[in-house]
Amino acid sequence: MFPFEAINLKSADAKAPTDFQSDSGLAAMEFALVAPLFLMLIFATALFGIYFGTWLAVSNAAAESARASIAGLSNTERATLAETTAKTIFAGYAPTFNWTKVKEFKAAAVAGSPNLFQVTITYDISALKLLPFSDLLTGNSLTATSVVPNGGY
Repeated sequence: MFPFEAINLKSADAKAPTDFQSDSGLAAMEFALVAPLFLMLIFATALFGIYFGTWLAVSNAAAESARASIAGLSNTERATLAETTAKTIFAGYAPTFNWTKVKEFKAAAVAGSPNLFQVTITYDISALKLLPFSDLLTGNSLTATSVVPNGGY
């Protein structure tokens, strides 16, 4: 009825190719496929940990500097207290973080709100560049800002 007859693929003399019956080398092949992804995940986690630790250190220094500035009676005294506290905090993180990497330290009354005092720290993280594409994540600096009211309340 049909011009073509069905072909029987499972005939008695048909054999599976012998090249694909061995499992030798299968583990090496799986390792070659999975290992780069696993190593990339480990290095990305370590890199994130370094950046996160740096961000915590800079944020902590800004917050503690702003808290210390509450004790000052004038803006000049507040700025001096804030800078001294920031230097002390960065000395506590030495040798990982140090004051020489601070690009900008600004401690002054907030413009338009003389009852508020603001501390801003910008920290240079260009030395932390471990991978070529890390500029996509953060840039070359981290900035943390804390604002407190004069007198603490």
